[in-house]
Amino acid sequence: MLVADGNREWRAIISRTLTPECQVVGQVDRGDDLLAAANLLQPDVITLEVSMPGCSGLRDLPAIRAAMRDVIIIVISVTLTPIYIEEALSRGADSYIAKSHVLAELMPAIIAGRRQAEQLG
Repeated sequence: MLVADGNREWRAIISRTLTPECQVVGQVDRGDDLLAAANLLQPDVITLEVSMPGCSGLRDLPAIRAAMRDVIIIVISVTLTPIYIEEALSRGADSYIAKSHVLAELMPAIIAGRRQAEQLG
C-alpha cells in the first residue's frame, strides 16, 4: 500500500490502521510525487488526500488508474464537498472516506475494492 498525505501524523494513523492487514510499501507527502511513487512501487492499494503540497492528489488519478487497472484507490480527506467526491470518483477513485471515519471505514473499503476486483477479474 502507498499512503499519500501532506500531513505526517495522518500518514502514520493510516499506516497504523492498516498495518495488521496491509504492508505499507511507501509514503509520499506531496501530490506531485504521487505518480512517480505509484509507478515505482506498484502498490495494490493507494490512499491519498485531495489537498497536498505541490498539487492535488486528484490530478494524477486518471494516469494511475490507466497504468494500474487493479489498484484500489481510496481518497481520505477532510474535504467533503460533493464536487470533490464526484470528481475523485469520476477520475478513478474506488472510495472517498472522511478522515473522521478512517478507523471505521478504511479497511471495509479495501475489502470491498478487493471483492470487486475479484469479480471483474
